Amino acid sequence: MLTRLEARALAAGALALAILCGCRTDPPPADAGAGSLVGDRRAGGLPDGLPDDPDLLRRTAASLMEEERFFDAAAVLARLCALAPEDRDAHRLLSEALLEIGDEEGGLAALRKLIERNPDDVEALFTLGGLLASRHGDEMASLTEAVALWERYLEKAKDDPHATMVRTALPRIKQRIEKMGENNRADAGVNSP
Repeated sequence: MLTRLEARALAAGALALAILCGCRTDPPPADAGAGSLVGDRRAGGLPDGLPDDPDLLRRTAASLMEEERFFDAAAVLARLCALAPEDRDAHRLLSEALLEIGDEEGGLAALRKLIERNPDDVEALFTLGGLLASRHGDEMASLTEAVALWERYLEKAKDDPHATMVRTALPRIKQRIEKMGENNRADAGVNSP
């Protein structure tokens, strides 16, 4: 099980998710000022429009995450990611928010996007590999992707605190993949004419 800090590594490259989340992009309301948008609760819990101020969006997202208002946080973070695509922390937090609301595919996609944009991001490599290995441990494709991600992780982060755990887990995952392949071949032999 991942710690909350490790889960933050999941808030991956969500530029694509900004579109998927249906984040509002209309202009900010006339009364949008400094501080945070958390107290401004209209129909959906957020102002009608989200501002173009990355600092305000960061503070708002942090408050929403702290209050465990993950749906609202995801909308704010999607807007922030669209405005500041280089902001890795925003992408990580977006992925975390999506995972918290049960949008596992969105969270995984965000993390994959972050790795695509930043292939040496060791936190993202570690976290996506762990999620795929633990949550999709019965799917050969997911396990194969997890192995590839963790092997890249080990190349980049030899001294990272999680490297020992990954080195221990990789052989077991590879054995599981091999066993799944054997079972698939056996099933194909039994079921073929």
